[in-house]
Amino acid sequence: MLSAMDERQNIDDSPLLTKGELACRLGAKSVRLVDELVASGKIPVIRLGHRTVRFDWRDVRKALQALTVWPPDFQKGGNLNIRS
Repeated sequence: MLSAMDERQNIDDSPLLTKGELACRLGAKSVRLVDELVASGKIPVIRLGHRTVRFDWRDVRKALQALTVWPPDFQKGGNLNIRS
């Protein structure tokens, strides 16, 4: 039986993630968020069969980063341009 640490290591090393593993990485309570992101076309999915899907974590991260909306006064580097 794998310990929680071993299980996490296996997830980190896996090139392709299941829906449940992706939901865990995203901090979601269920796979419903993943289903919604796939249905809306916001994240890439690898379809291996009728119901079997996998996700490449690097591709998902890139897709989610592209959806990031920054405030107008935000400067790269983490500083907000706050006017007094």
